[in-house]
Amino acid sequence: MNYCPNCGAEKDIKGNICPYCGYSFNLIENETSKDLKIQELEEKIKTLEGKKSNGPLISTNSQFKYFWIMAIIMIVFFFAFIFFFVFMAST
Repeated sequence: MNYCPNCGAEKDIKGNICPYCGYSFNLIENETSKDLKIQELEEKIKTLEGKKSNGPLISTNSQFKYFWIMAIIMIVFFFAFIFFFVFMAST
């Protein structure tokens, strides 16, 4: 015999709502299906994590490296430009 998880009364076989407290038994079914979906997604995540390769990380790191190289070059040119005009203005 099934019992209501909210109040403990016996569950009517045909009813989806507890006649004593109004608890909906459909919530239990929805929760179990959600739990199954969560478990499936966790398993998919684990399999995808196992299939990870270092390929994209290398390209991301190289792009990051080129960003810093370009930033340093731009800073050097900026200060050279400033220095040039200060030197030209003083002469």
